Order: sequence, then C-alpha cells, then structure tokens
Amino acid sequence: FFPGKWPVNYYRFGTSYLDPESHPCSWNDLLCQTDSVVAFQALNDPRYTILNRGGFENVSSTVSGGVPILMYSLTGSATGDLGYVAMPAYDVNLYQERYGSPAPNWMRRPDHLSTWSISGEISAAVMPKLHVTLSNSIFNSNQQQSSLQGGISILEGEYVRTNGLDPLVSNEYEKATDNDVTHQTASTLQWNLFSWLPLNATAGISDAQRIDNTFVPFGVCGVTADGTCGADSTGSYGVGRGSTYDGTVSIGTTLKLPKMATQLDIGGNFHEESVTSLSEYDGNLSRGVSFPDLFPADKSNPGQESVQSASTYGYYMQPRFSLHSKFFVNTGVRLDGGTGNNLNLQAFPKVDFSWVAVDRQSGQRPIWGGLTLLRPRLALGAAGAQPLPAEAVRLLHSPVSISLDGVTNVYYTDLESIGNPNLTSEKSSEIEGGFDVELWHGRVAMTWTGYKKQTKRAIIPVIIAPSLSIGSIGTRPYYENVGDITNAGNEITCNIELFQRQAFSWEVGGNYSQN
Repeated sequence: FFPGKWPVNYYRFGTSYLDPESHPCSWNDLLCQTDSVVAFQALNDPRYTILNRGGFENVSSTVSGGVPILMYSLTGSATGDLGYVAMPAYDVNLYQERYGSPAPNWMRRPDHLSTWSISGEISAAVMPKLHVTLSNSIFNSNQQQSSLQGGISILEGEYVRTNGLDPLVSNEYEKATDNDVTHQTASTLQWNLFSWLPLNATAGISDAQRIDNTFVPFGVCGVTADGTCGADSTGSYGVGRGSTYDGTVSIGTTLKLPKMATQLDIGGNFHEESVTSLSEYDGNLSRGVSFPDLFPADKSNPGQESVQSASTYGYYMQPRFSLHSKFFVNTGVRLDGGTGNNLNLQAFPKVDFSWVAVDRQSGQRPIWGGLTLLRPRLALGAAGAQPLPAEAVRLLHSPVSISLDGVTNVYYTDLESIGNPNLTSEKSSEIEGGFDVELWHGRVAMTWTGYKKQTKRAIIPVIIAPSLSIGSIGTRPYYENVGDITNAGNEITCNIELFQRQAFSWEVGGNYSQN
C-alpha cells in the first residue's frame, strides 16, 4: 500500500431546476448544468481512508537433543498479523462525540490474526528390540475481523458528503472472531519380538475445536436497511461452537517363515470420527454485557445442536511368495466395515503376478541381439469407499413453536443437513496388465500398462430441487449411489539413452496415455 496513490475519480457538479444547489451529477445527466469537475478519492484522503499500515511478526524456537536410547525435540512458534484496514479518522471522531468515549481498539484496528503452536516428540529405545515414539502438537489460531473489510469497495468510487450522523462504513461496530484449536497426539511402536516376527503399531488422536463469535455492543448505532444510523442498538451476541474428533489405531506384523521365500502381512485398523456443532444467538443484551452465558450447565437452552459420527474398521492378510527371485505372487484379502446404514463387513481380495522372464546382468550377452530385461505382470483387485458422516446423516433443527390461529401453538422443524440415509458404500474392481522391457542394458527402456476399472454404486453429488434450498442447505451437495462407472485405458512410456559418459549424459523420454 502506497499512501495517496489510489486512482483518482472525477466527479461532475452542477445544478438543475429540481435542485438549484450545486450537487454531484452523473455524467449522462442531461438536466444538470455543470459548474465544476472535482478530482477526489476518499481512500487518499486522511480523513476518510480506511487504509493504514499493517504488520507481521514471527518468532520460533526449537530445542532438541538426548542420548542414543532417548531422543527429544520441542518446537514453539507464534505469529501476529495486523491487517492494513483501520477505522476512518472521521468515524473515530464521530464515535467519540456520539458516545462520549473512545472507540475500542478492536473497532479501530479490526483485522488481526494471531497464531501459536507447540510440538514435541520423544523417541525411546526401551529395549534393544523395542522402540517407541510419542509426538504431541497444539495449534491455536485466532482471527478477528469486522465489516470494515468491505470499506474499500464502498469508498473507492464514492464522493463523501458527511452529515455528522452516519459512519462512512455501515455496520463497522460489529466484531467477528474465529478461534481454532487443534490438538494431535500420535504414538508408534516397533517391536522385533523375533527376527522373523516384527510387530508394528500406530495410534493417533486429533481433536479440533472451533468457536465463532459475532458481537455488537449495547448502545451503539443500529444500522437500518438503507445503511444509515438508526436508534441505538440493544446489542447482540452470536456464537457457534464445533468440534471434530478423529481417532485411528493400526496394528500389523510381517511374518517371515524361516528357510522359505514367503512373507505374511497381517493386521487391522480402527478409525472413528465425530463432528459436533452448537449455535446460539442473543439479540437483546443487558447494558455492559459483552459475552452472555448462552450454554447453561443444565442444557435447558442448548440452541441448535447437531452430532455426526461414524467409525470404520478393517482387517487384512497378505501372503507374498517368490520362487528363485524370478516369479512373484502377492495375494491378499481385506475385510472392511463400519457404522451406519448398509455398511456391513465386506471382503476385498487382490492378487498380482510378476515374472522376470529375462534378466541379463552387465557383462552378459543380450538375447536376440538386444533384449536384456523382460518382465510381464498382471494384477487383479477390489476396493471400496464408504460415505462420510455428512453425506449419509440427515439432521433436523430444534423444534420451534408457531401460532396458526393466535391461540394454539404448533411445533415444527426443518432440515439442517440433507444427508442421504439410504446411501451405501461403493465397490470397485480393477484388472491391470503390462510388461517392462529393456534393450542393451537400459539404453532403451519401455513400459506398457493396460487397465480396466469398474465401480458399482458410485457415490456422486447430484443436483437437488430448489425447494430444498433452505438456509445454507442449497450450497451443500446431496449424494446418491447413481450407478456404475467403467474406466479403461493404456499407458506407454519410452526412454532412450543417446549419450553416456562420466561427465555428460543425454536422455530422451516420452509417454502416451489414452483413457
């Protein structure tokens, strides 16, 4: 931002038989008799501009150390970002004159973002064969804003004519804050119980809390529909609270059978996610009250509250075999399930084959004058995807009473989220085949892959009827299992080594894909 450098506008002034006093006229007003042309830009005028100097501060520190059996690290950081918008000097003076006290600092410099974070990790060799790692982090973000951010679009094209009553920017007395706190904890364990039986385990928890506030102080200007100052406001305070919990546990091991080229991977995992939101609004504050108690302990007035939760779990077993380091077979099956409608335990098998038919090492003569590597491969598998909680859960607002005849109250409710309770998981299967070829020990390398994937009961967002666009629902997608999708194609790559020396090499490569 360069003070005084905002583009200047030119305004036409004149009189007419409807208004004999000089006033701004539009350039296409044929009834206006021009008496002057004035160059003006409110954003360049120190009395009216909302542009000011911003700033950014950042500090961080890291400490680490330890001994071979116990290592640690700790990092902390903090930032402060002050935006460039500020309450116009004219509005600052107007507030002082009208209310007899200076405008609060959050009103004068409303655009501010501050963050801080702390993270740490400890790694310990509890025993020669047992290693444990623990990590923890906290991140806090606080964003403060007001309606002053919209002042640029209001003032940049306006010729300011003050009346001593109304502020330049409407609703600039309102403050909005967003506070986010994210806490993450994770642990890993590696235990080589036997040389042929290592055990791996991971666990993690993520918890995110969000609080959004809007606040208009008691006794300040209430903005009317035309943007002017109305009667003094009774104040208002709105708050929305949301929390997201995400937990994951995974355990696995690789069983290496002695004296055999066989390996067995087995394990399982569990994942749980929960989203809770709560909102409330009070539009009639008492004098001096800034933050009323909207959430009593007895929950007799909980406002609008919604809870969405889901969990998934799975088990897997994957045997792998090799024969003379030439023929490889990887098989496996995974069992997945979860909470919700139609999320029963399902099996997803897979198998892939790879055969090193030709493998001429350096110094060995190529086959057929040039072939040094030929590896055909084939893979088949199945997978699935389950709907998210927000896609499958349908929630209603808290019941509200309304009187239809002036005597009897009738309770009604409407949709808060338009999830599809009949949504079920999608399932896909895929076959893929191809080969890898090298000529003259890598001077020419080519690969070809062909694939075909079929998805059944695909989860796709669809258009909903306009009649369901209640509040913010119209901006949220609605998901259905719409049908089957087939995706097939080919991929080809080729690399040629034109020149190779110790100090210089030249390679040319290309690829082609079709879907």
